[in-house]
Amino acid sequence: MEDKYIMKNIELHTFESFILEDSKNKNQFEIKYPGTGSLKYTITDSISDEFTVARKYDFEMKITHPGAAAFANKTIKDHVVMSFSDNSKGVFSIGKDVEKFTGLKEKEAAEYEETPTDAYIFGLVNTFNGGDGLFFFNNGNRLAGAAKDNNTMLSVMEQLQHEAGIHLAHQLLVRATASELGVDTTNEDWIKHDYGSGEYMWPAIGDIDDKNNPIVRIDGESYAMFSGLLCAMLMEGFFEMASKYMPELKEIIKYIKRT
Repeated sequence: MEDKYIMKNIELHTFESFILEDSKNKNQFEIKYPGTGSLKYTITDSISDEFTVARKYDFEMKITHPGAAAFANKTIKDHVVMSFSDNSKGVFSIGKDVEKFTGLKEKEAAEYEETPTDAYIFGLVNTFNGGDGLFFFNNGNRLAGAAKDNNTMLSVMEQLQHEAGIHLAHQLLVRATASELGVDTTNEDWIKHDYGSGEYMWPAIGDIDDKNNPIVRIDGESYAMFSGLLCAMLMEGFFEMASKYMPELKEIIKYIKRT
């Protein structure tokens, strides 16, 4: 992860029609992407310490792509907390049981001598709140350090895609799979459920309906569509939070801001 973005002002009206704001409530939003799916969501502040910002996204997504074998025309409802902090210690302020579910220690984070190129935590996706939800945490100063080693756009897009587009998307689809199977996702049941290959073996992504590989329950097209819409939902907030540490991002936010 340590390891030129050129934006052309072409057909911005197309993107503006892509993100629609509900006029009744400035915290309610809708994304419609023909051929892929739609997404409705709300954004609210979540608990954190003074060095950390955290926002909760409650969403309802429907994938309409016909190739999405596992989730086509099904509604996925869930929530996630996205957070940025000055340092790794901030992650422990967004929930009481972060230590339990991550195995990481707040004391170790506080004692770690972080630098722009080395930190106790860079980015992290994990469950918390008793198993009822997920968080997507980012160490702002560490991300800014990565940007200096590479460039700002490369670093922020790699972070968003790596943590949200891959890890967060997978875990949310595991929860969606659990819900379809009648497994409780408000506690730890979905985490340890046997999906076909034993406890703590989560559904994998690939060619589904293979009797020899029962653990494969999420098809690639569903994953791709879900990941794209998820990143679209988080993108503006991610750039806004990251701009505290990389002010140059403020010049880009106007192009992705909800209209």
